[in-house]
Amino acid sequence: QRIAAARIEAQKDDRPIADGEVVTACQAACPTNAIVFGDANDPNSKVAATKQDHRNYILLNDLGTQPRTTYLTELKNQNREMPDFKPFKEPPVHKAAKEKSTGAESPEAGH
Repeated sequence: QRIAAARIEAQKDDRPIADGEVVTACQAACPTNAIVFGDANDPNSKVAATKQDHRNYILLNDLGTQPRTTYLTELKNQNREMPDFKPFKEPPVHKAAKEKSTGAESPEAGH
């Protein structure tokens, strides 16, 4: 019903459904915001950005099932006091996206 209501409102306004306009019941119930739905074909959507995350993986992809549901691997403990601490190294693609959204430049810029 939530999707249908959003679709009707968007049609009345002669526009596409905006990213984040529809919040499913499972999204609303998830306290960690771990569930993301949206238009994966829209490069500006949250779900498309999540699919570009280096932690994203597709379960059973090697079987050619082409599932639409993907998952993110966990981040390891970043407590420097832990004996197995390994600093998280952010991939360049994520640094660039963060800089674009904040307007900041990395120290490596221009080198």
